[in-house]
Amino acid sequence: MIRSTLRPALWAVLLAACDAGKGPRSSPPPCPPCQCNCTAPATANNPTSPVATPAPAGSDDQAAALLTSANRKFAHKDGVGCLADLDRLTAIRPVYASSTATTRAFCEMLSGRCQQGKARLDRYWRDEQNMHPERAASSTETMAAMYCRGGDSNDRDRLLAALLDLNMGATETHTLAQCEASYQTVRSLQARVKPRNVDDHQVANLRDTLYASAPQCFARAGDCQRARAVFLENFPPERFAGLGPDIRDQSLQTTFVAIVARCK
Repeated sequence: MIRSTLRPALWAVLLAACDAGKGPRSSPPPCPPCQCNCTAPATANNPTSPVATPAPAGSDDQAAALLTSANRKFAHKDGVGCLADLDRLTAIRPVYASSTATTRAFCEMLSGRCQQGKARLDRYWRDEQNMHPERAASSTETMAAMYCRGGDSNDRDRLLAALLDLNMGATETHTLAQCEASYQTVRSLQARVKPRNVDDHQVANLRDTLYASAPQCFARAGDCQRARAVFLENFPPERFAGLGPDIRDQSLQTTFVAIVARCK
């Protein structure tokens, strides 16, 4: 046998080595000396050994849990809860402050701190992503339209948010109350919010696009009668100004069903 061919001193060394890696003799029997694959006990310098050192307070596991929680709360539009998690996260791991800057900005918007979130996001685009200032401002406004809710949102923020909501209502079903609330917001603000410059097409062309975008939301929500009323309320009258009443009504109906296919 293999054991009989080994010198007693060598056998003792191998058996002791196996015992050191396998634990007390009450544990399962050690492997035969010729197959022994012993591992040194766990130490601070050997964290990959079978017995792991307990994680300290403020560990990476805790940071990962807080980050996951913050992202989940953000997805569920809980801006206040998201910010609380991010505050705890950066308190134990300050390095996360930069990588979570956009999430913090979005959660600030959701929590009603729209201007603070916009300023943070604009700085991030320019400083961290080296984005052109005009593009940074445009990208920030797009995100603000998605996430700014109440709080210190200004008229422009509210108008862009309502327009986005109406446009989204054309592809995902909103309730009639949602469509109506966004539509009334647009109607109340469109005369007050002025285009910032010649490139501000969304605001500058609002009068010429609302008749096509708003009815889609109502149609998808299941109210074609309201969709047609909104269409007629916003269709530029000068387009059919030279037509007689019958031709004009027929042309309006043809245009309406062409735009709002759900109401054919």
